[in-house]
Amino acid sequence: VSDEMLVLMEMGAVWALRKYCGEGIFLLHDTDGVGHIISRRMHMGHHLEDVPWSARFPHLKESLEDNTPRGTLLACELTPPGEADDRWYVARVLKSKTPKALELQGESGYLAARVWDVGWWGGEQMIGERSFQHRSALVQSAPHLSMATILDHDDWASVDDLDDLRAMALELGWEGFVIVDPQGTMAPGFNFRGKPDRPSAESCKVKPEYEDDFVA
Repeated sequence: VSDEMLVLMEMGAVWALRKYCGEGIFLLHDTDGVGHIISRRMHMGHHLEDVPWSARFPHLKESLEDNTPRGTLLACELTPPGEADDRWYVARVLKSKTPKALELQGESGYLAARVWDVGWWGGEQMIGERSFQHRSALVQSAPHLSMATILDHDDWASVDDLDDLRAMALELGWEGFVIVDPQGTMAPGFNFRGKPDRPSAESCKVKPEYEDDFVA
């Protein structure tokens, strides 16, 4: 955690976003009005078939086209329906071919997209230019598409150290939090190499340590 973030946390001037245990994707609503789903490694579909991701996630494509303007790019996390993390279910849907992926979702629920940032909105660059507070306000909850859960400082109790936040994540069964400065722009923005660029002066991750039993 950077010194800048610690100061902001002591001032109560930060937000905590839930960190989901899913799979990162980008949602693109192009200037022709067509919605696209792109993996974090810039693949447009499963490597074993010539079918776009949108064929297995038609509900995300429809929600994107209906609820965002053309020229929009959203950075998201694919998650199970509901609030519980289930990375294995997400992985099964992604690794299966399209017919099986649709069958799985029909039986166990359609994957949702939790937006953690807005790259472009209506053809205007947002990340690196506008504050996170402004960017997050653009995303209104829609079927299968919503902003990541945000807790403001008043929800945390004390933040004299980060143990309180780790304990909260552990109690809720969440992977953790991404702490952000709501006034930060995240300049120079995120890259397309698989992971986001999060300036340390504007953000940090907080994750609990989980214990388990292993056979030696």
